[in-house]
Amino acid sequence: MRTASVVLLGVFLASPAFAASFDCARASTPREKAICGSPRLSQLDEQLAATYGTLLATVPTEARDTVRQSERGWLRSIECPANLGRQALGDCLALSWDKRVRLLQTTISSFSQPGVVPFLWDSVHFTHADTGDVASNDAQRGKPQSSTLDAEWPQALSSEPDWQAWNRAIELEARDLASQGQSRPGDTWAKREWMDGMDNDVSVTLGTVTRVFVGASFQNLWYGHGAAHPNYVKLQFNWLLQPRRELAAEDVFRADSGWQEFLYVRAMDSLKAQIDPKFPESQWVPGYGEELVRKIVTDPRHWILTTDGLTLYFPLDSISCHACGENRVALSWKELRPLLQAGFHI
Repeated sequence: MRTASVVLLGVFLASPAFAASFDCARASTPREKAICGSPRLSQLDEQLAATYGTLLATVPTEARDTVRQSERGWLRSIECPANLGRQALGDCLALSWDKRVRLLQTTISSFSQPGVVPFLWDSVHFTHADTGDVASNDAQRGKPQSSTLDAEWPQALSSEPDWQAWNRAIELEARDLASQGQSRPGDTWAKREWMDGMDNDVSVTLGTVTRVFVGASFQNLWYGHGAAHPNYVKLQFNWLLQPRRELAAEDVFRADSGWQEFLYVRAMDSLKAQIDPKFPESQWVPGYGEELVRKIVTDPRHWILTTDGLTLYFPLDSISCHACGENRVALSWKELRPLLQAGFHI
């Protein structure tokens, strides 16, 4: 007689449909049946339990409550409606379990970097059937659909006010990207108006982390129901810890240094070599490409800062064909030194 995993059932303690354990022979609800009927879910559950246990044993004692709160928050966020059908429901749960395992593993690895604040990765997963006009359009296409939102973002395991400010800012930024810019102060991750007719998968990758600066890369792979192909948005989020705000161009460059023209010229030379000697004339009408490059190179949200230098980042589809991929132009701090603000460093 098979019994569902106690850990897996514990995940659903916030739901009245689940007890601390149950006999799979008596499974009655769609979720119970999906859990008992999925070897993959059972395996992922065991892996999740082991990884979570390792994390609790790894973090300092004072951080364990934060880890537990994060785990409870993730459990509450899991939304896989029973009306999806057993297979789809199992797939929905398995997707959330798999992502959580990987995020906890990432957190564990951050503790192996001495001198760096460790990070705990939070995540949410929501699924719901389309409503209103979106549902009507789905029906006209003969394809009733559900919209999904998956998001994951880092949180610093530090009680220092500077890091707490960064924690709030990075989550708000992730939520804004997931909502396609529709989020408002006070909104929660479960605000469903963002989701109708849309699948969003938001992720954040940490870059340079120092005592004064944190760089992160945001990505949203989103797909509108009925669209021919998915869409891709990627931006940099550069944060100054002590002022507790996002980095601005004037934090890096002197206003009278001519930095805008310098970055533009260097970028154009490099892009011609990467894309086409005739770039941008080969891509757009005269003048448009030049204006677009100037806009990108002067926007800190397209800057990747490291201890070695500044990289100008041109996302997929921004200045060249989709198949051409991303473009980057790397500049060292040494060559930028005459343009920099006195005392600037990260």
